[in-house]
Amino acid sequence: MQIYTSQLSDAVTTAPSLNSAYIGHPVIGDRLYGGESAARMLLHSAKITFSHPVTGKSKTIPAPVPPDFRKIWEEVKAKDN
Repeated sequence: MQIYTSQLSDAVTTAPSLNSAYIGHPVIGDRLYGGESAARMLLHSAKITFSHPVTGKSKTIPAPVPPDFRKIWEEVKAKDN
């Protein structure tokens, strides 16, 4: 089990799950592509960066990891051991 970082350049929502599964690391909770069973998919964007529509300046908005991710992560990790 691993946490990894990737950079997406468009809004294709299936790409992260499909690509992760293809390289042998399906997203936890992704039943479609063979991820470990979980209450929901553990796919999270730590931040989003975009050009502000009015000013054109680059804007980055961080997003903390949801609290339930750690709990689900630990449960799945325990099953693997």
